[in-house]
Amino acid sequence: FVFSIDSSEFSYNNRSGVYIDNYSNATAIIDSVTNSAMSNNGEYGFDMASGNNSSFYFANNTIENNNLSGAHIYTPNASTEEVEIVNNSFLNNRETGLRTTQARMYGNNFEGNEIGLGIWGPINFIFTNLTGTDDNTFANNDYQNALELLGRGLKGTLSAELPADIAGGSYMYRNQNSYNVEEGDTLTIEPGTVIKMLDNQRLYVRGLLIADGTDTDPITFTSYRDDKINGNNNPVTDTTSAAKGDYYNAIVLDDNTNSDTEQSLLDHVIVKYARTGIEIHGFTTYTNDFTNLTIQNGSNHGILIQDATLTIDNALIENNDDWGIYARSYQTSLPTGELTVRNSIIRNNGDQGIETFRGPSS
Repeated sequence: FVFSIDSSEFSYNNRSGVYIDNYSNATAIIDSVTNSAMSNNGEYGFDMASGNNSSFYFANNTIENNNLSGAHIYTPNASTEEVEIVNNSFLNNRETGLRTTQARMYGNNFEGNEIGLGIWGPINFIFTNLTGTDDNTFANNDYQNALELLGRGLKGTLSAELPADIAGGSYMYRNQNSYNVEEGDTLTIEPGTVIKMLDNQRLYVRGLLIADGTDTDPITFTSYRDDKINGNNNPVTDTTSAAKGDYYNAIVLDDNTNSDTEQSLLDHVIVKYARTGIEIHGFTTYTNDFTNLTIQNGSNHGILIQDATLTIDNALIENNDDWGIYARSYQTSLPTGELTVRNSIIRNNGDQGIETFRGPSS
């Protein structure tokens, strides 16, 4: 069945103001929510985290003071142009003001939330109205000049350009699912994109990752406390400096027999302040050389490779507490994997520059 909401109030409910349950009922479709207020609920103001919509219209609503995020909109089957989020106010929600999959968004106000806007799933966004003006506003959110990048069903192109009011800002990455880029999906990261990883996070890839930076516009993964690139994005009350081990991994590539992870591309990628910067797994040969990587200041290894065949060319791997590169195979009878390192500098690491290991996982 299809329904809509207009000119209604949902407040002080123990859980969410509105919850659309498509996990158990895939036929429930809400096509529009307009002119309504959702406030002071125990969980979310509006929660459609499993939508099957082919289109959706969310306009002129006020979502405020909810105990978790203000609104969840998850419509992975709808195109960017078919989802419109227009002239809403997301105010003083304890977590993210709005989390949404790809949409056209304009005239929205994000104020006083932990993070104003979060994106997940298909992430091809348009932040302008029909005349080409980006009039979304962001003010007094705890994480400043930032969008939340939520690791659920990520695919499409992650733009280096944020909305105009927070131009020059960063993505704050927060994991949600076991695999953040699923089998069969492709995530492309544009040159110049800066992703700041929150505590204990990692980007786990079972699909295809294209991170193709340039010499002048590299792609950067770093700690959310790193103020040296794109300024201070974390809360002003957090005065702790970025440190080794602030998060797990920038990237984990985990190939399996049904995926195309082995075609992933990493070029001009910078990784700082992880535990282990990049992990590469799988009994496979990666078809593209990993080129122009800079991996610094990790609390464990720069790169960990398990049972994979690949080439690393023109890398700088330095100041990690353990090994620069740790390549291992747990196949005692038939060792797997082949590593080629060319034109690289591996220096000032706390243990070996490169160490190889073969033995049982126990």
